[in-house]
Amino acid sequence: MINLSNGCICCTIRDDLLHAAEQLIARSDPPDYIVVEPSGVSDPVSVAQTFSLLRPRIYVDSLLAVVDCEQ
Repeated sequence: MINLSNGCICCTIRDDLLHAAEQLIARSDPPDYIVVEPSGVSDPVSVAQTFSLLRPRIYVDSLLAVVDCEQ
């Protein structure tokens, strides 16, 4: 698990997200999947577009949203 704090991964710390993903895929045992859980105010399209900079080594498989029905 990698925790990125002190900013939004869709804008202010986007480079940090990119760097963390590069570190993960460069490992001798790279993960099959990377799950990114942004805060509720992040723009999911901007987060997904970050990974377009790492094509063809990474591709976005899907975007998921969790909705709190009571709220």
